[in-house]
Amino acid sequence: MKVNLPKWVRVCGCILLAGTILTTACVGCGALEQRKTEARIRNYFALGPSEPLTSPVIQSNLLAYFPLGTPVDRLETWLMARGLGVDGHSVTWQTNQYVSYHVYDYSDAFFSMRHIQVTAGFDGQLQITNIQAEVYSYGL
Repeated sequence: MKVNLPKWVRVCGCILLAGTILTTACVGCGALEQRKTEARIRNYFALGPSEPLTSPVIQSNLLAYFPLGTPVDRLETWLMARGLGVDGHSVTWQTNQYVSYHVYDYSDAFFSMRHIQVTAGFDGQLQITNIQAEVYSYGL
């Protein structure tokens, strides 16, 4: 038995199907871009895939590589070799007291934005006196 649906029902069904496909594709592409961004950030700070992108984890990992008293130019060279500040997805700036690295804000899994900044203070002998990491999310 053949059921003949009204034309408006068929049109609405086609629009609904196309909208569902488009939404799924957009969400899938966003998730893929987020994974690529997080992989790039993990590379910056030498974090493993299971380590969370949080302030304490980034800070302790950098301090493990660069304990207090390490020449600041070693940190700068290491981070630049990993792409931080030179890859077009991040910036760096320096004063006579600190060097700061800022990862461009990116969307996280919950449709909010994520901000990451790392600052290394140094003394007159250009040795690291502290490293601070700041990671937070904010709404769109």
